[in-house]
Amino acid sequence: MGELLESFIAQFENDKLDLNLKELLSDDERIEWETLVKAFNEIEIMDIANTTKKIPKMYKLTRWQDMAILAYIKTLELMIMNVKASGMKDMPPELTGIPKTSDPYSGSMFG
Repeated sequence: MGELLESFIAQFENDKLDLNLKELLSDDERIEWETLVKAFNEIEIMDIANTTKKIPKMYKLTRWQDMAILAYIKTLELMIMNVKASGMKDMPPELTGIPKTSDPYSGSMFG
């Protein structure tokens, strides 16, 4: 496996080619991909729990798509952890785009 990612990587490594998923995905796969993109976009990094609750109400997802969303949520969690570990937590919110909250991040939102 990994053929899809390898084909995508080959596209961006070749400066002469435009990135184009249409050539790599079937029509059904493209619909599944677009659904995931839309669902990911529903998740707000500063309100993951509440915004995630909307997703099953708005989209009929397969189990693998549910797993992809859970992986995305974990990725967001790790990004927040990395930002805080890098010292950006001490920077003014207007520079980081991350609002200061009274509740410190404990290190694990969802597992």
